[in-house]
Amino acid sequence: MPREHAPRPAAPSDSTTGPGALDGTLPVQSPSERVVRLAQLAFDVPFACIARCAEDGGAPEVLLRTGSPDCAVAAPGTLEALARAGAPCELPPGSDTGLGFAAGAPVRDSAGRLLGCLCVAAPGTRATLPATHVALLGELAALAAEGLAGARSTAATPRAVPGDAVLCADHTNRIIDWNAAAERMFGYSAAEALGQPLDLIIPQRLQERHRHGLDRRADAAAPRLSRPMRTMARHRDGRELPVEISLNGWRQGGAPMFGALLRELSPLAAGPPAPGRDALTGLEDRAALRARLSGAAGAGHRALLLLLDIDGFKDVNTMRGHRIGDEVLQVVARRLVDALRAQGSVARLGSDEFAICLEGAEADLSRAAELADALIAAVREPIRLGKDILHVGANVGIADAEPEGGPGPDELIGNADLALLRAKTSGANNTRIFTQDLRLSARRRSAISSGLRQAWEQGEFELFYQPQVRLRDGEITGAEALIRWHHPERGLLSPPAFITVLESDSLAIPVGEWVLRTACAQAAAWRRDTGRALRVGVNVFASQFNTRNFVATVDRALSDSGLPPEALELEITEKVMLTNDAALIAPLQYLRARGVGIAFDDFGTGFASFSMLKHFPASRLKIDRSFVGAGDSPHDLAIIDAVTRLAAGFNLGVIAEGVETLEQAGRMRRQACEEGQGFLFGQPMPAAAFAALLEAPASQPGFATRH
Repeated sequence: MPREHAPRPAAPSDSTTGPGALDGTLPVQSPSERVVRLAQLAFDVPFACIARCAEDGGAPEVLLRTGSPDCAVAAPGTLEALARAGAPCELPPGSDTGLGFAAGAPVRDSAGRLLGCLCVAAPGTRATLPATHVALLGELAALAAEGLAGARSTAATPRAVPGDAVLCADHTNRIIDWNAAAERMFGYSAAEALGQPLDLIIPQRLQERHRHGLDRRADAAAPRLSRPMRTMARHRDGRELPVEISLNGWRQGGAPMFGALLRELSPLAAGPPAPGRDALTGLEDRAALRARLSGAAGAGHRALLLLLDIDGFKDVNTMRGHRIGDEVLQVVARRLVDALRAQGSVARLGSDEFAICLEGAEADLSRAAELADALIAAVREPIRLGKDILHVGANVGIADAEPEGGPGPDELIGNADLALLRAKTSGANNTRIFTQDLRLSARRRSAISSGLRQAWEQGEFELFYQPQVRLRDGEITGAEALIRWHHPERGLLSPPAFITVLESDSLAIPVGEWVLRTACAQAAAWRRDTGRALRVGVNVFASQFNTRNFVATVDRALSDSGLPPEALELEITEKVMLTNDAALIAPLQYLRARGVGIAFDDFGTGFASFSMLKHFPASRLKIDRSFVGAGDSPHDLAIIDAVTRLAAGFNLGVIAEGVETLEQAGRMRRQACEEGQGFLFGQPMPAAAFAALLEAPASQPGFATRH
């Protein structure tokens, strides 16, 4: 009987067929096969079987069994006693079987003829079965009757029953048991599934009905086993699986518990998938789109391709899970079809990318641009999923294929993809039409990307250092570390030539760590050699913040170099600021508490608001060179004045970038800017040149003009 803990079924043996299965088998996917497993599950026993009475009235023989054979294969006397019993019952322990616990029920057909028996057994003694569990044995036996009746007329064919997925859930609908077959069927390991709601494997559209079914079963007065039914389940990759499920319910400690046995049906049983169709949305797939584009070219028709992807979809998957992500994709797919109004066809190419194909008279660039706006507007409409309201955006790239001599399907898709990429770099909800300069730009970007990897492997990167000085007396207070690339063909390259590609490449993390460690080691050496409290500024890539060990990387760089935390200043850009993510703020707060400086680079040039300073643990603002070098413009002076006053209110330092003349330096000093950086004080230079600069006297009082 069920114990006072969550039942855990014993590991099934390699075969669920018993000795009797060699001369008679149950129909494929018969209810009796499930009864055996559910009996083992519900009564938490190592052995369960169904035995069939011989036609000549001889002792019952095991037809189906599950569990360990050496635990207890019920002796013929036990099976016969259960078969001849007038009702479900528990047998006295011991006797001729050596079993501590054995219970079961006779199995009879609709006419009352005896077919065999159901048996559950265990080696140890147990408390007497309550009436509710005795009744459960009767229901299990009734479900087994159909299979045994069919087995009598089935030709003898050896057959092994495949491993079925077995899982259990508690009264909160959380998974508490998950066998190896469930791992294979649904793609989740036991560690991933345990503790998750059953909704994990149920398609969104079926979840409400599933919950109502469980509620009705939980309200039942006695345990009850459902008849097998066909439905759809959900794999972790989003595809739906046709399954047959038998559901069992009982009460444990007064709370409802559930056990389920699931078998995946063959594709033929569920109906073959439509060729050329995406399984999740029902739209055309990539192969169908390629065939459509090839057909248009073969017929001499012009074709336009709009490539759309969902902006913010990754956040939906990350924050809400793939199940909600799939629902969003299905909603977007319906909206695209509705917005298209039969003007063309829609395909899903994968993940959150969709393609709209316009042919013939519909393939007009001006109309395509208008259609792109309509599609973006449709996607941006709030998405309501139950009680949740989600918001996503979209970007569109458009490519044109002339009927003669135009690009083939793959090239056309590639052109649209390049246009989409350019639209995405311009922000959310944008459209871009493909032009040849995009392909040239992509080729240059690809060349830079491959060159960067070679540069990293060959050690072609070097750090230069630009002096930062105190404006009131020209004293060098530190330096900003700036990366340079010794290109084998193009010579020394500064960051504008490659930094955009690098920061979006996977190399950004190892290169960023190298910059940090090298700069810390160099600054520590200068401090030891000169005895001066110098500070070094290091630019941090946005991708570095996404690594879990960023704080540890900074701590290790400081520890290994011996540089005090207050001698390091991390410079972050507005792009990082605008994420306003707790996962970013927390490590910055930790580092700031340690004494590490946090500088906001190019402050005031973009969309960052002053209110962000309330949330970010900044220590200094860097005024962009565009304000410093604008002369006596009253607007720029007003911005500089506002920034310095704001910094004073937040107790932040201020440094001006791009200081090139004594006049600019004096103006910034009068505006209460403490420090400056620019060509007036020195261009970015190798470490050796910077060390020499530290030893050189200032060229004039008040400012250290050094080149």
